[in-house]
Amino acid sequence: PSGRKFLEKIERWQAEEILKDLTEFLEKNGIEILPLDEIFKEDIAEEKIYTERKPTEREMEDIELGFEIGFFLTKYRIGQSLSIKRGMVIAVEGMEGTDRMIERSGKYCKGFVLVKVAGRNKDTRFDLPTIGPETVRNMWKAGGNVIAVEAKKSIIFEKNLTIFLCNKFGISLVGKGVFKNDSERKS
Repeated sequence: PSGRKFLEKIERWQAEEILKDLTEFLEKNGIEILPLDEIFKEDIAEEKIYTERKPTEREMEDIELGFEIGFFLTKYRIGQSLSIKRGMVIAVEGMEGTDRMIERSGKYCKGFVLVKVAGRNKDTRFDLPTIGPETVRNMWKAGGNVIAVEAKKSIIFEKNLTIFLCNKFGISLVGKGVFKNDSERKS
């Protein structure tokens, strides 16, 4: 009954809005929700190139453009990921999630760059961008070259295995610092 009441009160069926309302509901009932960046402190991406293969100059340009476009899109709550090659957006993550977007990207071209951004005013209690071994395997199968995540705002699960697989498959893994602080992110 409480779940039904909760769902009936929700005005906008957007993931972040539902999670925010759910968090408020749980906290009113004495359950504290901890921030993901606190729980996964050791797994938060740093600003650096993790892999033996460094991105090419062209791929670095795509990373920069991908972050610029990604931050614009997050304003509208459109996914956290996009793929880009030579300045052209290949795919944008929708409800299907990152793995299906990677698969879709590989159908259009090989050698693309995957960019993952946290978005504006991200509530770190839920839904930070994540990658891990499965992301790397999917990139390899699809023919992607680079994974770029927002440093300090993304989680790299099973970091050692993820880096190992990137090196094995020749995929660059980049933690990209984008903003010095969240006030810059808002503009």
